[in-house]
Amino acid sequence: MKRLLEYEGKRLLEKYNIEIPNGKVTNNADKAIEIAEDINNFDVVIKAQVLAGGRGLAGGIKFVNNKKETGVEAEKLLNSKIKGLEIKKILIEEKLNVKHEIYVSFMLDRTDKMPILIGSIQGGINIEEISKSHSNVIKNIPIDPLIGAHDYHGLYLFDELNVSANVKKNIAETITKLYEIYKDQEAFLVEVNPLVITQEDKVIAADCKIIIDPVASYMEEENTPRYIPLNGNIGVFANGAGLTMATMDVVKELGGKPANFLEVGGDQYKKAGEALEFLLHEKKGSLNGLIINLFGAYARTDIIIEQVVDVLKEKKLSIPISFRVKGTGEKKARKIIESELNKKVHNSIESAVQQLLMEI
Repeated sequence: MKRLLEYEGKRLLEKYNIEIPNGKVTNNADKAIEIAEDINNFDVVIKAQVLAGGRGLAGGIKFVNNKKETGVEAEKLLNSKIKGLEIKKILIEEKLNVKHEIYVSFMLDRTDKMPILIGSIQGGINIEEISKSHSNVIKNIPIDPLIGAHDYHGLYLFDELNVSANVKKNIAETITKLYEIYKDQEAFLVEVNPLVITQEDKVIAADCKIIIDPVASYMEEENTPRYIPLNGNIGVFANGAGLTMATMDVVKELGGKPANFLEVGGDQYKKAGEALEFLLHEKKGSLNGLIINLFGAYARTDIIIEQVVDVLKEKKLSIPISFRVKGTGEKKARKIIESELNKKVHNSIESAVQQLLMEI
């Protein structure tokens, strides 16, 4: 996958004429002071640019209103980490005069095999938390790829929102532009959370998450894992797109809910540990179990398992974990799992998933 940092995603939004906060990115605290003064006389927000969810709760978003605070907080962020990720850049943005926040995203619905538009009149928090506590305020609209998204989709999605007709029209137009990004960029996910309605009735994308297919037709192939977040609670880690999708299907058929799509195919298996760490960071606190399904051919399962075991031992997960390993390097991989983790290795994915669900 190619996941864009927030400032990279916002540059893309801007190209599609979606309004974003006035801001600039930097890797220097002194420069941050200059930017903050120019933008809004130091009444700004400083945001760590890392590929990790929950930045605000982890201390990665700071609101400041004077020169001293700006310098201190910028320096702190640039010399720290969030969820193990080093902060190399910070985004300095104007504070928005917020009236209301909403959530909107486009992603692929694997069941219906078409894009789906998801929206909620309650934005600003994790969509998984919204779905747990306020499922009645979430709407899903399948989008026929032959027709695409149009303004009427957005108008329907937020028909209950208590704002003027002009604001609703602006929201609908923004959503249509987001679909254009989803389609043109061959994205896995295009999410704006929150999409802010200001006191001045402007519609502004305050934050965004964009994940692009690394082998999209317009890009050179990159040696990076492919990851798509989902709303379930069973983590899925496999090598190869087909095997990953088959694993997700078995999880669902046996009564579980996949939390993600994550595959380490081709040469990506050499970075399996980094991919698993990323998954555990992204889904921290929301996984009830983890299924690891490997079939070695070109990729060696023992090399993948060595990395996986190192991560699992370091993280000391308290959730059930189930393994199925076959193919190249299988004998050594099984020995590592059994000796290092004292875990049984299954011969079939059905058996592995059944055991996992029984332990949850």
